[in-house]
Amino acid sequence: MLKRIAKMILPAGLRRTLRRGAEMTVAYILSPLSVKKNKVVFINVAGRGFGCNPKYIALEMLRQQLPVDLVWLVSKDDPAIPHEVRQVRWGSLSMLYELATAGVIITNVKSRIPFIKKKEQLLIQTWHGSNAYKCVEAEIIEEQECDYIKDSKVNSAITDVFISDSPYTSQWYRDAFWCHCDIWETGMPRNDVYCNMSAEAMEALRKSLGIAQGKKIWMYAPTFRDFVEQDTYKLNFEAVQTALQQHFGGEWVGLLRLHPIVNPDLFPPSDAEMINVSSFGDPQELFALTDALISDYSSLINDFIMMKKPVFLYTPDYDSYIARERQLKQIYFDLPLRRNRTDDELCADILAFHSEKYQEDMTSYWKNYGCILDGKASERVVERLKKFIL
Repeated sequence: MLKRIAKMILPAGLRRTLRRGAEMTVAYILSPLSVKKNKVVFINVAGRGFGCNPKYIALEMLRQQLPVDLVWLVSKDDPAIPHEVRQVRWGSLSMLYELATAGVIITNVKSRIPFIKKKEQLLIQTWHGSNAYKCVEAEIIEEQECDYIKDSKVNSAITDVFISDSPYTSQWYRDAFWCHCDIWETGMPRNDVYCNMSAEAMEALRKSLGIAQGKKIWMYAPTFRDFVEQDTYKLNFEAVQTALQQHFGGEWVGLLRLHPIVNPDLFPPSDAEMINVSSFGDPQELFALTDALISDYSSLINDFIMMKKPVFLYTPDYDSYIARERQLKQIYFDLPLRRNRTDDELCADILAFHSEKYQEDMTSYWKNYGCILDGKASERVVERLKKFIL
């Protein structure tokens, strides 16, 4: 009841400030508590379920049957989280206790964490992607709101380790995130599934999505925009699907993967077979299952290049995106891909796709921007962690 009343009468900014103040007050009170060396707390964004890099580190710890106490901070219970991992409500007093007593905290975002960092605690930043194409944080500090930058700097100041998958990503951490700590170039744990997902797991995922065996899968995954014009996300699904079927053969089905706050109503009804997977729990499994990607400025492009799968760019708002949204980095302009502005250009690009030429171009590109991908990143991270938790 009190929460409801506060929401009605207090501005969002003031509510956030009061909540943070209350959390940090409790954190100070709890700070004298002893650290439990073998307790590992996982944060996926701010209370999201079982996913991203933290998921695969947790699974590796379970696989090795390590004597550890694993805690996942969640906004709501997630049935996908193994029963060996304790679920604790994000924003609760229990969360503050778990953070105060954790030996290791593993997070994938650079936001403020409500705890008082002790020297015997290890804070690991896995981030949630690599080879970023868009400028972020220190690279565009004058364009971002002050609170976010302050939070990011605080997070970096207390972080002990960043997880990376290449020298390029490691240098990017130092340039963009005020990173002065250790960097473990182990590979990204969440990408292990690209090498290790079994045929049985893929078939089970197909069935859960209602996709018949033998059908090929394409995905449209546009990045988030602050400024959305009427035609920004508009794509002729039928034309794209027809082009894919003509060039690659077989029957195709499309997956639509949107940012959580993008309104799906922006997409008109389509005669093409499209499945909205925007709320699907672990997108890495979806990416492993997908045969071809259509995107714009998303670092997801890098994942499909890693898997040596076809990628096609659809950038109808290219000029306005650069002018109003984000600056793009040289790594994006070095992509050996056409930036298609219209449906017709995109379909022509698909029909002209040449597999051997594509692989040659990507091999050359990978010499400068290549990432570790061998299915063993989670194992490497856990091997290093054992020194701290056992």
